[in-house]
Amino acid sequence: MSKPVIFLSTDLIFSSRVAGAARNAQVDLTSASSVEAAVARLTIEPASLVILDLTLSKLNVADAVSRLKQTSNEQAVLIAYAPHVHADVLKSAKEAGCDQVLTRGQFDQQIESILRTFAAPQE
Repeated sequence: MSKPVIFLSTDLIFSSRVAGAARNAQVDLTSASSVEAAVARLTIEPASLVILDLTLSKLNVADAVSRLKQTSNEQAVLIAYAPHVHADVLKSAKEAGCDQVLTRGQFDQQIESILRTFAAPQE
């Protein structure tokens, strides 16, 4: 059994797309709507992957990345994404220490592959 994936976003429409990709990849996906909820989840059960939507309202990118990394003891891969027009936010996420930073389009195209790479059960 693999460790779960935490998907941190409030975008309900895109969340359903991510949930469908997780089902296809046979990955246990847990959604969180705030950094606090994601941190709480990480303290209960380790995750293999945390996916961070950088368009969360009032998100302090550096603080969020630091808290998620510390809570997971650096064991979870942290991937962040935002629309390509938010270049400053994408840059902030890279500087804050995200393992991978993608535009929303890149993430959308690669989501199932990302889930299979970082979170799918090993046979």
